[in-house]
Amino acid sequence: MLKQILITYDLNAAGQNYAKLVDAIRSLGNCKRILQSVWVLKTDLDCNTVRNRLKTATDANDFIFVCEFDRWSSFMAEESNAFLLGRSAAG
Repeated sequence: MLKQILITYDLNAAGQNYAKLVDAIRSLGNCKRILQSVWVLKTDLDCNTVRNRLKTATDANDFIFVCEFDRWSSFMAEESNAFLLGRSAAG
């Protein structure tokens, strides 16, 4: 079973290249942006591997937080909830 990995970040310099980090996140596999700077990745990779791969897409003054989770409570878009639950959003 794949793990659900939460990825969140702060890019701390003006004019940051978010596209580079977003591309790096997407390159890791099945993922979804659930909030502005929060992604969920479904993967068999561990948190340290995810962090290390994303670190190459950031500057030294940026922050990344990565954790594995299996429980949550939310109030957000149905498509984000559906992704977390492993089902398609109602159309």
